[in-house]
Amino acid sequence: MPVQTESNSLGDWLKFEEDNLYSRDEVTVASGQNLATGTVIGVITTSGKVTQLAPAASDGSETAAGVLLHPVDASTADQPGVMQTVEAVRIFKQISDPPVKTIVGLSNVSNGSPNEVRGLINRVMLVMCLGAGLDAAIVDPLDSELLEWVRIVETRDESTPKGKLLCAIYDAVANMEDLDPSVVDMKDREQVEIFKTWQILANKIIYAHSYLKV
Repeated sequence: MPVQTESNSLGDWLKFEEDNLYSRDEVTVASGQNLATGTVIGVITTSGKVTQLAPAASDGSETAAGVLLHPVDASTADQPGVMQTVEAVRIFKQISDPPVKTIVGLSNVSNGSPNEVRGLINRVMLVMCLGAGLDAAIVDPLDSELLEWVRIVETRDESTPKGKLLCAIYDAVANMEDLDPSVVDMKDREQVEIFKTWQILANKIIYAHSYLKV
């Protein structure tokens, strides 16, 4: 496979390679967290370049992963658009073989909401997107609760009532079903807040800044 040295405008350089895969031997890297569609990822070499895995590994263990697709994240001000973002993640995973990689910026979803609820909105949205097959997310690395939620759904830790609820939300999205309200203990404030947040993101109730107090 020939080497391609690229400029910062990476999206124009995508090319279809053998075995129905997109791949690169050697590329430059876009800087910053807002990576454009078509940004190529790979292994950084000593030359400062990035080497993308070849699509035809002899043992079949290597998979090219060169494209990150980012659906346009809707905010809580556009409730129908939130679920469209979740469904876009699911659709993106189905449009090619192997599936493309997907990423969302969680802060976009809670943009405009009060600071005291933004973290909760971001966490519930992440669980929903993971259920749809999300590969990566732009998150607050200092949000230890968000990292704990990821651990819960990835390990299927249902040892706590909250863990059971988070896994139920994940499963509902994965199976394209509504969340069963019977899994929520309405006497448990934390579970109720998670459930109400799912309701606004799933466009079941109208969002208001004070939605947790209603």
